[in-house]
Order: sequence, then structure tokens, then C-alpha cells
Amino acid sequence: AEILASVCAPTAFTLGLNRGALHPVLHAGTADQKQRFIADLIAARRYAGLCLTEPAVSGSNLMGLEARAVRCPSGWRLSGTKTMVGNGGVADLFLVLARAEVDGANAGLTFFAVPRSPGVTVSHNPDKLGFRAVETPTVTFTDVEVTDFHRVGAEGSGAELMLETLAAIRVGGSAVITGIVVGALRDALPWVEERAVYGSTLMQKSHVQLQLGDLYGRLQSVRAMTREAALRRRQGMPYAQQAGIAKLHASGLAVDATTQIVQLFGWRGVVNDFPIQKRFRDARQTPVFEGTSEIQQLNLFRQLWAQFHRGEGI
Repeated sequence: AEILASVCAPTAFTLGLNRGALHPVLHAGTADQKQRFIADLIAARRYAGLCLTEPAVSGSNLMGLEARAVRCPSGWRLSGTKTMVGNGGVADLFLVLARAEVDGANAGLTFFAVPRSPGVTVSHNPDKLGFRAVETPTVTFTDVEVTDFHRVGAEGSGAELMLETLAAIRVGGSAVITGIVVGALRDALPWVEERAVYGSTLMQKSHVQLQLGDLYGRLQSVRAMTREAALRRRQGMPYAQQAGIAKLHASGLAVDATTQIVQLFGWRGVVNDFPIQKRFRDARQTPVFEGTSEIQQLNLFRQLWAQFHRGEGI
């Protein structure tokens, strides 16, 4: 992911989104569901989209979502609108988080695997600041009927499964964001070596050396955070906290690094002939998606507060 993103972050993200969208099935699906919704989908070289965020509900408050899946004789009838659906324009399968209702009673948040079918309407791809190559349309579900086979996990298990899915996505997302920093430094080094200002190259300016050295040190720290989260996940250990920390610091570094390197390029940094302007646009989007940086900070405070009141060390 990091290597791909150092060339084009949206390309890496498009591939990673397929993995992230299918995570609910991978984590909580039955063997038959994994065969149909993962193995068969991949064999057909098709995509899945993860449907969480809604237009009228804050993306940081997914517990308040409005999409509904109502129990009916054939299984479930799902209605609602989801926005910023990664890969939504090309997806043949949507993993939809909705509020299940049984006999008029709230049965809790639940995931459903919904094939593209009549009743599923996909809008155009919006023009975004960054990650423009990633399809993120609004997808509307209008009385779409699915069977019990399409429910992923138990009724009411969606909140926990959503948090698990977001943690998994943040591991890969941190690697993609790290790749943006790698690419930006790769742009910067030849430029500072060649660009002459006031009788010497930028590389010979001590403040430029200090600036790039600091970014490189922070890059190594973020790499270590990301790999720790990935290793803990692979070993079956808790990793949500580590994934949130990695994503928080990776996105902050990406914004800082690309901002500083655009400045080193001067006017060339803001024209399309130089790749750093694209990296800057992609980087600026990263503190917003997969949970804003403020949400990561809030989660960390809650963990700190809980540890303090349990009498645990900090």
C-alpha cells in the first residue's frame, strides 16, 4: 500500500477499499457468505462498496444513522441513502450498515450485503479536492429486498462490527497516507539539489536540511506506528487504539510534509506540471476520511480517562 501510494494514493486506496468493504463478511460472515461475497466476487474481478456515512447524519456519529432494514416475509426490506461510498460507482456489492426493525421494534445496527439491483440508485462521482480517481458517489436504497442470507452477523451486531471494520481500514489507510509522504520527499530531494537561490542550491540551506530531516524522522515514526498496528492485527491482538494513533499521526504528517514541500517548489508547486500539488490535495483530505483526526483524538482521550479511573498506568 505504501509503495503504490508513493506513486498514486488513489490507486492504492481503490484496491484497499475493496478489502475494507469486505471486512464485515471476513470478520463475521459464514463460510457460505465468504464464498459468495468474497471468493466469487474476487474471481469475477468485481468490487464492493462500504456504505456507512449518510448525508443528514454526521460521519462521526454513525450510531445515529437513518437507514432502515425492516423485517418482511422474504427477509428484509432496506431503505436509506449513503454518501461518499468508496468504489460505489463500480461496485456490484454494497456492505450496508442499517438499523434493523423487527415487528416495529428496534433490533439494533446490522450489516447487510446488498447486490446492485433494481432499487439501488448510484449517483455521479462528486468532484473532490483530492483522491479524485476514487469513486465516491451517493447510493440510495429504495425498498430493496434481501434474504436472511444477506444479513452479515447477528441482528444488532453492527455497531461492534463497524468499529472493527474501521480499525482494520485505518491500518491500511495509514500505510496509504504514509506513501503520500514518501512520494512528497521523493519529489523534494532532486528539486532542492537542483534549484539555485541566492547563489546556492536549496539543499545547501541549513533550514531546508533541518526541515527535510524532521519530516524524514517523523516518517519513520509513523511507519513504526502503522506496522505495530498491522502486526497486532495479524497476531490477533487488540489493535484499534494503535490503528487510530497511526492514522492520526500519518494524516497530520502528510498535510505538514506536502504543505512544506509545495512551498519549496514555489510557483511550480501549485501547477499541474509538478506532482507535488496532487499529493498536497490528496494529503489534505486524509484528516477527514476514515474518522476525522478530531475523532481519533477524542477516542484517545476516552481511553486515557478510562485508564486513569481504573487506576492503571498511563
